[in-house]
Amino acid sequence: RPQARTALDNMALSSSDDRGSDTAAAATLLVQISSQLSAQQFGNATASSDLKKTLRSLGSVSSPPSTVALIVPRLFLAPTASSPVSSENVADGLSLGSSDALSVLGVLVSIEPDAYLKPVSRAVRAHVESLASNAAGVGQRPVEASDAVLGAVVAQLSGNDVEVSENAEATLTALSRLVGPPLQDRAVRAVAVVWKDIATAAERGGPDEKRRASTVTVRCASAIVSMALLGDAAMESATSNGADQLLMGMVSDPSDPLLQVSAIDLLERMATTLPMYSNRARWLFSHSVLHELLVLAGGGGHGEEKVAAQPDPILGGPALHALSSLCRLGQRDPALFAMGGSELLTGFHRSLHGFEEHLNGELDKLAFVDAVSSFAAASPDAAACVLDDPVVRDGWMTMTVAQPKLKSVVIHSVAMTIDPPVEKDSSGDTIMDAYTPSNALAMRLFNTLGNVNGHDPTELVLSSAKSPLVEIRLGAYELLRAIAKRGTGAQILLSHEDFYDFLLEREKETTKEGKEAKFEIVRAVLQSDARALLADSIVDALEKHIDQGAHYIKTQPWELATE
Repeated sequence: RPQARTALDNMALSSSDDRGSDTAAAATLLVQISSQLSAQQFGNATASSDLKKTLRSLGSVSSPPSTVALIVPRLFLAPTASSPVSSENVADGLSLGSSDALSVLGVLVSIEPDAYLKPVSRAVRAHVESLASNAAGVGQRPVEASDAVLGAVVAQLSGNDVEVSENAEATLTALSRLVGPPLQDRAVRAVAVVWKDIATAAERGGPDEKRRASTVTVRCASAIVSMALLGDAAMESATSNGADQLLMGMVSDPSDPLLQVSAIDLLERMATTLPMYSNRARWLFSHSVLHELLVLAGGGGHGEEKVAAQPDPILGGPALHALSSLCRLGQRDPALFAMGGSELLTGFHRSLHGFEEHLNGELDKLAFVDAVSSFAAASPDAAACVLDDPVVRDGWMTMTVAQPKLKSVVIHSVAMTIDPPVEKDSSGDTIMDAYTPSNALAMRLFNTLGNVNGHDPTELVLSSAKSPLVEIRLGAYELLRAIAKRGTGAQILLSHEDFYDFLLEREKETTKEGKEAKFEIVRAVLQSDARALLADSIVDALEKHIDQGAHYIKTQPWELATE
């Protein structure tokens, strides 16, 4: 803050926690402040002196959080309303419209930012999120956000306080969800203007300005992505206001790798956030997005017939991870591959070759396993590409020299490819069905895992299921369950001499998660087509196991226990 301060700036506004709050007195003083601000605007000679006295009086009767709590609800009133339709708020005697409330908050924050900036930011966010969560409530009053209020919120994205900027993004998202498309378009447009202005300033400024611009750019991008996730109309607003081009400009700007990583993370967020809307899905599968990601991942570009290139040493991993998310998205909506996604498979396959040749450490290997399994699960053609390609196939499934965590990830990834999880919302309802490979392809994946590692697949996975390391056992249980769901798979497993005894044995698995995962293997066998082929004694034993539950413990007679 400048050393030279006006008398008004030097005014002391006490914010001690032990100060009481007189709501009625504070409301009266706030109305006076609003009137004095108007008088000051019109050149009233005594208005400035009166305002200082009133502000001093307000500081003596109300703490900043209490004052803010009175004013903030007025920011989002319809122009015709002077107070919220609620007996609690009418009783406080504060009759300020949105414009007046904003002016009062503005002067309080400008005079004493340390006392008021964060409380205002927190209160605005909390109020709007409360309105959004109760939008369908009976008697809910109309909510509006004037251009001035919206501009004040957006301006906080450019501030120096991280918490305040995060609150601003959350407020914009909640307002967009609450009010809908008209406000979404205004909000996206306002943020895009700030984004463009800061980019222009960075081009003309020095290093300090460029660093500040990077921070504000990420905030603006994150805010627009948060709003774009809300639906097709919001995504349309983002593209029509050029925010999509600004985001891809971040991805392709080699002068700031950290900014590129942030942009790729936002693309992955767009690809993984459910529910998925058609405008967002189509944009993610557009040439502009796929080309940049494939180049960074070493795939040579979108649809370009090139040999694999070396992935970017910094951005190759994040780009491959984002492409993996796009493959999973295409797995749940095959129509996306018809919109240009088929070229994603071609380029992604090249990327996997390039990435495998330059693996450096376990983190790269984990990213590679995730990428290959996502690719294989995208479609039958993609799975065939992987299984027919010894470089990619062996790089994915080899476990002979893997660390325990990596070995578990490999086994689990094969299980997820054979039996993809169903996406569900918070209520447990299915959001998206995933492509599930045929029985023949599922068994081919299982057998290939054994062949790559030089063992019979059932023997290999059963050996992992008996590992002393719980993470390896859990991965093996998941793969056994995925195979047991298939009639052919259950028959192959049960033909192994140790598998039946392994299913019914309880004592060796001691963890809660392990007991439950192993229990699901038994359930999968009984629910598979193989059940009709099993002997009655085997079916009875498995059904008894299910009836006893996952955590059943066989008790001993009291006489034996005390001998």
